[in-house]
Amino acid sequence: MSEFGKAISNDIKNVTSGSLFEKFLDKVDEVYRADFKTSNDTLMNPNDLPRKELVDTKYKRQKQNAGRPPVPDFYFTGNAENSFYSEKDNEGVSYDYSDSLVSSYMNMHETVGMYGIVRRQFPVEEDSGSNRQQTNIHKVTEALTEILMSDRTIVVG
Repeated sequence: MSEFGKAISNDIKNVTSGSLFEKFLDKVDEVYRADFKTSNDTLMNPNDLPRKELVDTKYKRQKQNAGRPPVPDFYFTGNAENSFYSEKDNEGVSYDYSDSLVSSYMNMHETVGMYGIVRRQFPVEEDSGSNRQQTNIHKVTEALTEILMSDRTIVVG
């Protein structure tokens, strides 16, 4: 590789591992946390399709008794709210729950579902074509472009 190529390669490594990249990951986290809120406010899955209504009458009653509407809103309460976290590393941002029981329960909603009904808030690759995820991808692309286009000096040689 030429000296110029090495300098460019080193610059990209520096940009994607330093404080600029941390700011980028903060923006990614902000975009997707807002998306999770949108999913819950609108009762939609990340692919823009509506979530199926709750079928468990006992759970509906529990939500009503807690002063909440009996809808599949995924609003975090109690242990789920307290244990939700994001983790940022050189591969990106991930989300989970520090409470293993909550994590297992919420993961079940995301994968196999309750009563065979999958309700999700975390987007997966198959959701990428939806309007909302296209908007998220655009926002993340803009944030990445901003850090890649930031002013910096590249020394060759």
